[in-house]
Amino acid sequence: MADEGREANQLRNEMAHLDVELLAVLDKRARAARQLRDLRRDHPASLPPTNHALIGDLVARSTGDMPRESLVVILREVHAACLTLELPVVVTFAGTAGGSEQAAALRRFGRGAHLIPVVTAAKALEEVSLKHAEFAVIPFETAIDGPVHSSILALAATDLRIAEVLESDGVRYAVVATRPSGRTASDVTAIVFSVQDSPGALLDVLRVFAERSINLTNVLSHPVDGKAWTYLFYIEMPGHFTDRTLVTAFEEMKRLTRFFKLLGSYPAP
Repeated sequence: MADEGREANQLRNEMAHLDVELLAVLDKRARAARQLRDLRRDHPASLPPTNHALIGDLVARSTGDMPRESLVVILREVHAACLTLELPVVVTFAGTAGGSEQAAALRRFGRGAHLIPVVTAAKALEEVSLKHAEFAVIPFETAIDGPVHSSILALAATDLRIAEVLESDGVRYAVVATRPSGRTASDVTAIVFSVQDSPGALLDVLRVFAERSINLTNVLSHPVDGKAWTYLFYIEMPGHFTDRTLVTAFEEMKRLTRFFKLLGSYPAP
């Protein structure tokens, strides 16, 4: 029993020593985040993407002693806390205080961000357009209904871009900003468009992608309110909007369509 007690005390002392080392590493990461903030002080706010692949790689390198679910939560919290230091921002979200929308914004921007609830996605986007906030978090897609039509329409009416997509409880939320996101190792691009009122118009647009071997991973249509027989088409595809194949495809689409809007490119969830 004495030996077991001695070994237990040694393990507790080792854990206390590791806690001190962990604290030192977290403080070092926080200092680096503050240094980034100082370097970018005179530049517009630009959201550094959460690299889901990076977090996945870190988890994969774990010995497994720490449960995977707990490790993912810890790493995301560390990233969010440091983002608050690097990028102290005002974020508006479409939803109610204490709701799932606010929870999604907190997980991404950390508790140091100033979060402002508004009633609709359109209002959240308006706050960013008016520079009252740097980012907006709006409902983007549900597991049951797919893309949220009201959010897509509101976004299509602005010059803003989706910079990232967050997942929470079977719902995806779009993080919207004035500046487009940078390239990552795995991106998704979303667009909306309406076609000319002529036979085969939609087929002509889809042929633009087929000729360039661009895989369309999501294709949906919604009627446009107040315009009989007019539809707004929503498409997702792999790649970043700066990829040459997408650049040429979109240039051709602008010639063929009545309306075209790049919603944005963002890291694949």
